[in-house]
Amino acid sequence: MKLAFCLLALCLSCVLTQGGERPLTLTNLLASVEAHYPAVVSALKKREAAEGKALSAKGAFDLKFKLNSRNDPLGFYENRILEALLEQPTPYRGTRLFGGWRRGDGLFPLQEEKRETQSGGEFLFGVSTPLLRDGRIDAARAGIQRTQIDVESERARVEQIRLLVQQSAAAQLLKWSAALQKQAVREKLLNLALIRDQAIRDQVDIGDKAKVDIVDNQRLIAARREGVIAARQAASEEAVNLSLYWRDDTGEPRTPDSLANGRLLETSLLGDMPPVAEALASHPMAQIFQRALEAEGVTQRLSENQLLPQLDLALSVSKDVGDGSRTKNETEFRIGALLEYPFQNRKARGNLASSRAKISAIEQELRLVIDKLRASAMVADNNIRQLNERLERLHERLERSREMRQAETDRVELQLSDLLRLNLREQDVAAAETALIDTRLELRLAELNRINAPAVDLAPVESRQRARLRESGGRLRKKLGQPPFPALHPRSRERGHGNAEELPPPFRNRTPRQP
Repeated sequence: MKLAFCLLALCLSCVLTQGGERPLTLTNLLASVEAHYPAVVSALKKREAAEGKALSAKGAFDLKFKLNSRNDPLGFYENRILEALLEQPTPYRGTRLFGGWRRGDGLFPLQEEKRETQSGGEFLFGVSTPLLRDGRIDAARAGIQRTQIDVESERARVEQIRLLVQQSAAAQLLKWSAALQKQAVREKLLNLALIRDQAIRDQVDIGDKAKVDIVDNQRLIAARREGVIAARQAASEEAVNLSLYWRDDTGEPRTPDSLANGRLLETSLLGDMPPVAEALASHPMAQIFQRALEAEGVTQRLSENQLLPQLDLALSVSKDVGDGSRTKNETEFRIGALLEYPFQNRKARGNLASSRAKISAIEQELRLVIDKLRASAMVADNNIRQLNERLERLHERLERSREMRQAETDRVELQLSDLLRLNLREQDVAAAETALIDTRLELRLAELNRINAPAVDLAPVESRQRARLRESGGRLRKKLGQPPFPALHPRSRERGHGNAEELPPPFRNRTPRQP
C-alpha cells in the first residue's frame, strides 16, 4: 500500500523552527526521511541492484559475433580457415538464428573436405528451435522473468521500508509534541506556585498567615521545579530521537528546537479507509509475498520443462561464391535433429518437488501475514474506539477538576481552606491534563497503526494472485491439488475522525464507520 505520508502535513500543520533555518513541517521531515534516512537509501540502492541484474539477464539474448581463424602452415596438408558468425538467440520458443561467412583454402584431408570453399567463401544462414524441452520456457527466459519479479519485489520492499520509516518519523514527531505539552503543564503548575508566593508573603506581613505557609509554598515551588526539569529532559530526549529522521543535506541528524503549533495531537490522521481488497492488494507486505509466489511459479515451470525430452530441430542454407570446384556451385540445404533424455531425470524431479514445497511454504507465510494484518487492523480499530471514549471521559474529568480547583482557590482566599488542599486540587488538574495528552498520543499512534495495517479480505487478492500466475503460464494451486485460502469476513466501514475536508487526499472520500 502506497501511503503518501507527506500529504499528512496538510492535516498536521505543525511548524518547527531551528535557529535561522527554514521552518520544519511534517512534509519537510518526511522529505528528509525520503532523501537521507539510511534505511530508505539502502532500500533504493538494493532496488537499483535488482534492476541491474534484470538488465544483465537480458544479455542472454544479445546478438553475438564470433570470429574463428585456423592456419596449418606446416605438414602435408597446408590450409587456412577463417570463419565469421552472427548468432541471435530469441525469446520465441527458444529459437536461435545464425548466419555468417567462412572461407577455407589449401589442401585438406579427405574427412575435412567440407571445410574447403570456393574463392569467395561460403555464406550460411540457419535456424535452430527446440520442439519439446526449452520450447515454452528455458533457463534464459526464466532468468529474465525472475529478475523482473525481483525488481517488483524490491520496489515493494522500498515501499514497505518507506512506510515503516515514515510512520516512525510521524510517531516520533507526535511523541515530541506530547513531551512539549507535558512540559507546558509542569511549567504552568510551577507558575501558579510562583504567583501565589508573593500573595502569601503579603498576607504574612499583615498577619493573616503564618510564616510556615511561605515555607510550605517554597517546598511546592522546589518540587514543581523538579517536575519542570524532568519534563524538559523528556522533551529533549524526544527531540534527539526525532533528529534521527530530520537530517541536513549531508545526511547528518539535526535536533529541532521548538514547536510553533501546539495543537498537533488534536488533529486526527484518519478519514475513512479504502476498500479492504484494495488495501490488501496494494499493501507492500502482501506484494512481497505475491512476488515470491510468482518467482517460485517460474521455477516450477522451468522444472516441469526439464522433465521433457530434448528434441531440437536445425535448418540451414549455404551457398559458395567465386571460383573453385564445381561440386561447390550448388546451394546446399541441411536439416538435422538432436534427441537427448536422461532416463532417471532425478535433477528435474528433485527441482520440481523442491519448488512445490517452497510454493506451499510461501502460501502459508502469506496466510500468516494476512492474518496479522487483519489482527493489527482489528486491534487498531478497537484501540481507536476505546481511546475516543476515554477522551470523552477525560474531558469531563478535566472540566470537573478545574471547577474544583477554582472552588478551592476561592475557599483559600476566604481562609476557609489551606494550601495543602489547594495543592491537591492543582495536582489533580495537572494529572488530568497529562492523562489527556497521553491518551491523545495513544490515539494518534493507533491511527498511524491503522493506516499501516488495513483490514483484509483475502478472496479478491487470491483471485489477482491466481490471475498473475495464469498470465505467466502457471496454475500452481491447481497443480498442487490444494484448496484455496478461506475468504475472510468483510469488515464494517471505518469510523470517521475529524473533518474529512481538512484531511489530505489519501484519506478523503471514504465512508465513516459506525461504532
